[in-house]
Amino acid sequence: RQQLSEVSSGDAELAQRVRTAAGDGAGLRSVVVAEVTSTSVRWAGLGNADTGRRPGVAPTDQTIYELGSVTKTFTGALFADAVKRREVRPEDTLEKHLPEIRGTAAGKVTLASLAQHRSGLPRLGATAEAAVFSAMLNENAYATSTTERVIADAATAPVTPEQPPTYSNLGVSLLGTALVRAAGLPDYPTLVADR
Repeated sequence: RQQLSEVSSGDAELAQRVRTAAGDGAGLRSVVVAEVTSTSVRWAGLGNADTGRRPGVAPTDQTIYELGSVTKTFTGALFADAVKRREVRPEDTLEKHLPEIRGTAAGKVTLASLAQHRSGLPRLGATAEAAVFSAMLNENAYATSTTERVIADAATAPVTPEQPPTYSNLGVSLLGTALVRAAGLPDYPTLVADR
């Protein structure tokens, strides 16, 4: 089981506040926090930046982490913005923005249902599902995913409308892809940076 080690870097006072907030740090290997105010930016890193679990070096403001599900927050905000801009409507179906899946079960789900995890889509697409074991090895299960692969996975994905709300990485990936297309931008990172 992972736990924050005693090493830290950056702003010592911020590091102490983060350590206090994290409690015993159970389940965390390392964390980097930035505190941004109108007049300053401070950062602190705690724990072990080395994935090999050897004691040692604290993470810094240059340590790279996978964003993971934090991007769902970005996608939700981008969805609200796209509705406000009238680029999309909550009741739009995926196939309106992703014509490659026209005529499939996934093509009929609405953007709102994707944002609410009520689309009936599975948690993962076939590509990510096949790589799920790599996540247990601390590797990126999404390393082989591309926009094209996500769309292809959606075309064959089962949709179970009567299922209760189900956390769906596939669904949010499709929502993000639809928003990129509706904005006329080349990719998700460009959409996030632009908006």
